[in-house]
Amino acid sequence: MPISKYSGSSRRNNRGFTLLEIVVVMGIMAILSAMMLGYSQRNSKQVLLATTQVKLASIFSRAKALSIQSFFDSGSGGGDEVICAHGVRIDVDSQEMFIFQDIRDSGSCPRDPRQYDYSATDDRELEGELNKVSLADKSIKIESADSQYVIFIPPEPRVEFDGDNPNTSSVVITDGDMDLTVTVTKDGQIRME
Repeated sequence: MPISKYSGSSRRNNRGFTLLEIVVVMGIMAILSAMMLGYSQRNSKQVLLATTQVKLASIFSRAKALSIQSFFDSGSGGGDEVICAHGVRIDVDSQEMFIFQDIRDSGSCPRDPRQYDYSATDDRELEGELNKVSLADKSIKIESADSQYVIFIPPEPRVEFDGDNPNTSSVVITDGDMDLTVTVTKDGQIRME
């Protein structure tokens, strides 16, 4: 029977991997796993921060939409009260934002936005998960807010702030490493930066 010149090398390959080869492969796998774990933890914090930014922007968008809707629904209720505006209250101390209504007697909605009483809106907070964001128990926090109240007055809607800047109001959120901002402008635009 003829003997192939490759039969000796194929017999050597059937013995398996050497200990050195296994150690090198395991070392490479450990390094790659450690890199992926670090990346994954940092990435999950960034995803949580970005998701929170979108939630805050959606609270402002919802208040704006409710304000416009209340203008068209104002005559259909038939009651003595009318919703004059919707707004968002930003509480940095309690780490909460929620939508509120400004309800007045029928026909008494102020034409001048400076006549809105920002401090009297706490008892008109809208219920429901879509109308509130609480960051009190999360690793994300509201770092600062230019205004405590942002009010959308229909029909345009006009936007009023109680802060120092009459043209914009910004909310800055942070996870300790990175800051993201949600800004509402005087003309009702909502920007995420």
